[in-house]
Amino acid sequence: ENVDPECINTRNGAHPAHIACEKGNLELIALLDQYKVNWVSEDFEKMTPLYYALLGCQLPMIQFLK
Repeated sequence: ENVDPECINTRNGAHPAHIACEKGNLELIALLDQYKVNWVSEDFEKMTPLYYALLGCQLPMIQFLK
């Protein structure tokens, strides 16, 4: 309760989904998925969680987001 999966980092507009994908955090990905996070949300530069996964070379995240 009191979890906001769409909260953003005010510096770059990244959502928790962006950071979890970049870092390859499978546990957080599963939790965010339970909260129906928006997997196509964009940061301030119009980058999606998939782009962050690509930047972080996180193959499991890339496969999840396909």
